[in-house]
Amino acid sequence: DASPKPAIPLAAVVKADSAPGGYGVYAIDSADGTDRVRLQPVSLGPVHGDSVVITAGLAAGQRIVATAGLQLSDGERVKQIP
Repeated sequence: DASPKPAIPLAAVVKADSAPGGYGVYAIDSADGTDRVRLQPVSLGPVHGDSVVITAGLAAGQRIVATAGLQLSDGERVKQIP
């Protein structure tokens, strides 16, 4: 597959024991005007500085939490900061 792969901030990646590869990101899902996060498994590629290439698990244009940390939980409501 020669399509370009997204690169995201390393701070967006969390250790996720439930994910097949052991890593995930918090994807933002919007429904009825409410944004909630969902832990989404991802496969990591090469690291370039403070970014990491995601080889599988994210769609182009998908919104994620850029700095996840440990304070989030699956299904939690979030508010986007422009």
